[in-house]
Amino acid sequence: MKCKKEVIKYFLVIFFATVTTFPENSMATPVPYISFQDLVSKSDIICKGEILQVYKIGESEERARDDGRLLGKISTKVALVRIDRILKGNETRETVEVEFEEVFAGVILPRMILKKGEYVLLFLKGEGERYSFTFKYYGKFRAKIPVSRKELQIGAEGSNPSTLVQQELLNSLRDVRSNIVLPSLIGLEGIKSKAAIMYIENLLDSNDLAVKGQALSTLINIGSINHIVEAINYIDEQPATKAQDVYKTKIIYALGNIRDANAVPLLHTLLKHQNTLVRCEVARSLRRIKSQSSIPYLVDGLDDINLEVKYQCMMGLAKMLGKGGDWAPAYKIFLEDESKPISLWKAWWQNEGKAEFGFK
Repeated sequence: MKCKKEVIKYFLVIFFATVTTFPENSMATPVPYISFQDLVSKSDIICKGEILQVYKIGESEERARDDGRLLGKISTKVALVRIDRILKGNETRETVEVEFEEVFAGVILPRMILKKGEYVLLFLKGEGERYSFTFKYYGKFRAKIPVSRKELQIGAEGSNPSTLVQQELLNSLRDVRSNIVLPSLIGLEGIKSKAAIMYIENLLDSNDLAVKGQALSTLINIGSINHIVEAINYIDEQPATKAQDVYKTKIIYALGNIRDANAVPLLHTLLKHQNTLVRCEVARSLRRIKSQSSIPYLVDGLDDINLEVKYQCMMGLAKMLGKGGDWAPAYKIFLEDESKPISLWKAWWQNEGKAEFGFK
């Protein structure tokens, strides 16, 4: 019985560790626990950017210490990272190299790897002209950000985001240093932590405009629609500086990710917002929610002065009503002559739509 309890205890330790256990031989060896604060403090730079290229610089074998049998092959690779934003550190280069290991076969679990085209938040330590992960099994958050202006989703990688990881991120929100709070917010956004909402709300009174802006963006991205008005006020009221524009843009793109039908009435009003990007992302969100109550507003949006707003409104109508072909042309075709599909929709509205869906 005692032996059984020890085994259970051992696996619980492995499961709940922020950095999961990885074996170096046939018997697993626990990796020391590292808190999120330690991860931040031990990193020379924390940066966000795109992986432009990955190439191999070497290969080796990993063998068991006891009998020397082959456990796996290790490829040493280098990723070229284009930096978009630095949250900590003084790196001035636009692109940096990050060295990492990729393990194949055997009982060795995969270490964190970087792939071409990924958009990532990295915690790195300097090693000569190159960088490496601050901690081999924890230090990368992955994002998917297409070339077009679509949603940014950041997800924890290297271990499953356990309760302990979430708690570490929440604890970090109490820190007074923005270079710890900002990546913590991004991490909570990545694991879609609804439990974090009330903790993040405490940051909305912060005098640090970057922290407040990121907090508003994170709240909307994890599904809290109660702060849309405050987020719009942030966009309208904050000064047009390079630093603030970063967070205004993040909030705007967060609007496009809203899926909650309860937000539809407010989104309808925002289709008339003075900011073109806001109107575009709101139209994108309405297109995704697919509430037929939006149809009259999307028809009005066909008269917007901006072509992309028009296009999103048109595609929203097409998606809700199941129309394709000339009703929903590709964006390139739409740009060549938007009058054809727009006239189709306006004729439909006058002849059929208005009677069925009514006035606002």
